[in-house]
Amino acid sequence: MNFGNILKDLRNKHGLTQLQLAKILDISKSNISKYEAGSVEPNIDTLTHIANYFDVPTDYLLGIGVFENWDILLKNKAIAIHQISKQAQLLSMNIKDGMDDIAYAKLVYAFDVHINMHEDGTIGLSAKDPIPTYTSNYFSNVPPVNDAEKKLLSLYRATTSEEKNEILDLLTSFCSLNKRNRTKVIGKCYDLEDSQSSVAADESLKPAK
Repeated sequence: MNFGNILKDLRNKHGLTQLQLAKILDISKSNISKYEAGSVEPNIDTLTHIANYFDVPTDYLLGIGVFENWDILLKNKAIAIHQISKQAQLLSMNIKDGMDDIAYAKLVYAFDVHINMHEDGTIGLSAKDPIPTYTSNYFSNVPPVNDAEKKLLSLYRATTSEEKNEILDLLTSFCSLNKRNRTKVIGKCYDLEDSQSSVAADESLKPAK
């Protein structure tokens, strides 16, 4: 189906008139009529608004890409999840046993991995949302990095590969704890810092021999 037919189908499924949908989207009723007739296409903001309201991927509205048959995918969700699970298991085995360059390239492409060149000469890797136009809350927005986090990341980038692995292992273990135990760990860290500070202060007060 083209965009006009898809929009009309979604509108009818939700029991909306053209006027009601126009008010929801804050556009004129004539625009809705033109969209459904195929004589006019919406701009990107209106397209995103439509996708957000009906909770569908924009690619489905446009009839392109992997979400072209979104309605069929939804009806066969259990089968699709089963297939995804099988592929995830194969991927896990490949990662564990080592993968060739082509398999690795597919993984990089799937997770939209990007290389970041930092001012201090170090290199970072980041995985971005491979389908940024998707409207589901499942793909939550990444919050902005605050100053404390920037400082932590800067210190992390300056460490050796072995130290990075140790830090990641510690963070993974810490994040796996429940909130109560995380609080206990943080408290012990402060206690340890205080005790070390006290020892350092005592040492400075000792008379020189």
